[in-house]
Amino acid sequence: MKSRICYLVLFLLLIVVFIVGLLSARLKLTYLEKYDITDYVQQSEDDSTRKNVVSNYFTMPLDILKKLSIEVDLSKVDNKSTLYIQLLDNDGNVVFEERTNSNSNIYNIELEKKIKTTSGARYRIVITDENNNDILSLNDGMKIELMGGNVDYWWYGLLIIGFLYLLLILGKLFYNNEKKIFFRDDRIVQGLILAIVLFVVLSLLVYEGIYFTDENDNIIGGMTIANRGVLYKDYVTSHTPLLYYICSVFSLFGASSREQFRLCFYIVVCVIWALAYIRHRDSFGCKKMVVLPFAEIIIVYCVCPSDAPRILSENFQGLMYTILLLEFIRYYRDKTLKWDRCIIVSLCVWGAIGSAFVSVYVVVIMALIFVVVEMNYYKKREVSLKETCMRYCRLIISALVPLILAIVYFAFNNSLGIAVRGFYTFNTEVYSKYSGMGENVFYPVFQAYINIMRFFAGSITSILSASSDLVVVLRFLVMTLAVILVIVLAFNKRFIECMLAGLSILMSATRFEGFHEIPTWFIIIAIDVLYLDILMNKERKMLCVLSVLMMVFLSIPYFEVAHGALFAHEDEPISELESRVVQLMKEERNSKIFIDGYNSESNYGSIYLHDRFGSSVNKIPYMLPWYMEWYEEWDVDSLKDNSPKVVVYDIEREAWGCKYYSELFDKTLIQSYIPLGNEGYERMIWIRKESP
Repeated sequence: MKSRICYLVLFLLLIVVFIVGLLSARLKLTYLEKYDITDYVQQSEDDSTRKNVVSNYFTMPLDILKKLSIEVDLSKVDNKSTLYIQLLDNDGNVVFEERTNSNSNIYNIELEKKIKTTSGARYRIVITDENNNDILSLNDGMKIELMGGNVDYWWYGLLIIGFLYLLLILGKLFYNNEKKIFFRDDRIVQGLILAIVLFVVLSLLVYEGIYFTDENDNIIGGMTIANRGVLYKDYVTSHTPLLYYICSVFSLFGASSREQFRLCFYIVVCVIWALAYIRHRDSFGCKKMVVLPFAEIIIVYCVCPSDAPRILSENFQGLMYTILLLEFIRYYRDKTLKWDRCIIVSLCVWGAIGSAFVSVYVVVIMALIFVVVEMNYYKKREVSLKETCMRYCRLIISALVPLILAIVYFAFNNSLGIAVRGFYTFNTEVYSKYSGMGENVFYPVFQAYINIMRFFAGSITSILSASSDLVVVLRFLVMTLAVILVIVLAFNKRFIECMLAGLSILMSATRFEGFHEIPTWFIIIAIDVLYLDILMNKERKMLCVLSVLMMVFLSIPYFEVAHGALFAHEDEPISELESRVVQLMKEERNSKIFIDGYNSESNYGSIYLHDRFGSSVNKIPYMLPWYMEWYEEWDVDSLKDNSPKVVVYDIEREAWGCKYYSELFDKTLIQSYIPLGNEGYERMIWIRKESP
């Protein structure tokens, strides 16, 4: 009876949290937009006889108001004046009121809480000088700017999904309690709880990191596919396709901002980890399968602070490596190749290659070790021809199905040749000149070894010279522990696992710099967690304590950013460039836009503009030097054929030390377009010349 009451209390508490969440979601901003309403106001005649009052009517462009900014010329008034500002609805009801003064010419009014307004309705702003100064002269030079946004029902959807998910967990726990099923015996409930806790841990990183080209590229590519575009044909890229299609699913479900796409991505990651826990708990143990995902999330963030929270191919690639590693270790123990294992291995292999083509090196290493294990398997026992055929048919079929589906999809869209040319030929013939990768198939193998040696040399030098920071020390400790474990495996004559761990680390380090390091760290951390117990013999308790202390130490950078996300995060407004583009595009309905994503000044990149106006007419979203070598004429044709009203493009931009690398496009642009201005963001906005 007591347990039922406890579950009832938990259910009621969940309902209360859900209702509070709904109230918060109605004022949740996806973008903090800025609207200059100065040009749309009309002078009110109601207060025409009062010299200390300025009153204006305007049409509210927002559903949610967060901030009001009024710029006046203080040379026309006593700068010590106190202004009493009121915002009234069309019926004269006070929406908010504020008394403020300023020594500058800008009065910024930050509302104590966001206010729900009615977009499209008529509102009135009344400004009164309480010192009775004559401020009628301010009206001509006054600038009024509103900041806020519109209601986004995506947040309601996320909240409802979360509520139903928690309700599912609560219901399953109640069912287990009634049937006398112990919590420790139910892997599914444990996996469900693990997923939601992991999601909370990840969601605290959702605002971390500024605008980054590769992440925005994945998101905008996904938006383009969701808008019926065909990858490589309507959206040119040199990357493999998987992350674009994952993001396209998020876009179809209504995601429209970087944060929303990230949260969707985190859900996918948490689901994968939960399934991995359910599958591998009994083989690796509950503790390891709980520690592993937390270690991957937190430590990868600590060693790659800005890149770990992003939607990057490297993050998904590293996750696929880890799941593949778990599956391989289990295969080595039981030597079975059933349908479930074959399907999981196939999904992980193509998931890794579909995220980054360089995954081939790790996959090949694992395949070679697999051949060695299989040869040894057949030496030790007699296997019938039928069993052998079934054993490998399952593996071959599982491996071929995703490949065949991909080929059929691109062939159906008449883009198979373009796709291969984009993610393979282009990288070997063009991008290799900029990155050094792709010209020689064996070059990355040697480069991987050099990268690891440079890492140790650089880390040791930095630590000994006392010039290292916390991140350098963390990276060195995590890597060194993995190397020690690989050596211990060799001394213990566990040669297959030694080769699997050591060569996987090596072959994943072909591009061991910046965010390209992430897959290597995934493998390193997995090895640290899975094999740490081989060091725990007589000193087991001491090593457990040291491991916990090390985890706490490693987690310091994570908890710092988590604290900021919980208590110090503030929405960043869209840039002046984006505000101006929105204003220009509003003046002409159904007008098209051309956006070079490499030019955005905002933390949102060009995601905001793509969300507002749909897909850009250009097929090369990032006009970088390597793309211009092959595809410049595509953008020239897009400009001529579509004649967009606005072009967002910086003719003076520099990328990778290159400048003026798209001369044909620049010439075509100058013939038909003029920049909005010569300085700042205005030189990046080009307006179509009017026909004479």
